[in-house]
Amino acid sequence: MIDKFKEFLAGKPHKMDEDWQEQWAYFVGCKLPSILRTWHDPEFGDVWERGGSYYENTRLKLAGLSGFKKNCAEASDTLQALKLLVEFFEDEKRKAGLGKTTKKRGTGNGERGTGGGHAGRVTLPVVLEEGEIKEMHIAKCERNPKLRKACIEYYRAQNEGRIACVACDMAFGDVYGEIGEGYIEVHHLSPISQIEGVHAVDPKTDLVPLCANCHAMIHRLMSAEKKNGVELEGGAALAKLQGIMRT
Repeated sequence: MIDKFKEFLAGKPHKMDEDWQEQWAYFVGCKLPSILRTWHDPEFGDVWERGGSYYENTRLKLAGLSGFKKNCAEASDTLQALKLLVEFFEDEKRKAGLGKTTKKRGTGNGERGTGGGHAGRVTLPVVLEEGEIKEMHIAKCERNPKLRKACIEYYRAQNEGRIACVACDMAFGDVYGEIGEGYIEVHHLSPISQIEGVHAVDPKTDLVPLCANCHAMIHRLMSAEKKNGVELEGGAALAKLQGIMRT
């Protein structure tokens, strides 16, 4: 399903380049579930098990949720990701040509029994209505993909050509081989969503490369400490992330 999502992103009117496609695909597949479990549904599972109406309702709920934009470091990206999912599932429905009638599978001779030996064909509505257009205005801070590339190149040069997480030293190339070579996530030490307007960013001092786990945890840590107003205590890994946050 993730490959279909990438194809969908590539086909959007503004033609996302491959770097942006990868970033949005990763955010939707890996980060979004954790954010939704924290802010919306603790039992939320796989992204692709839901549908467009679920994500539209979720988006509207989070957009109006007091404290979400203030306390969730990736609130803007989350709302945009939900919007993309709504559009994606609607696009998949159009491609599948939903609206074809299907027969309800029954019991015994192919028809549903009613308990006393009487059998009858059950007709269920398989086509329902949805798709009411609601106009939403969302302000999103645009990221510059050139900064990500510059950050990776800088840290690679500092580490003799090896790009690794500055928190746990995990390198995707070491673990996954060629497919993971050169891949890493980039973290803004000062959340872009908390800085108003266009501003200068130094890829050497304002950005750091992190693996997916440490990146997710540092954002959870930032949200938790901001929400609770106190510094959390934990082991060496947590202390390392706190040191990066306060760099």
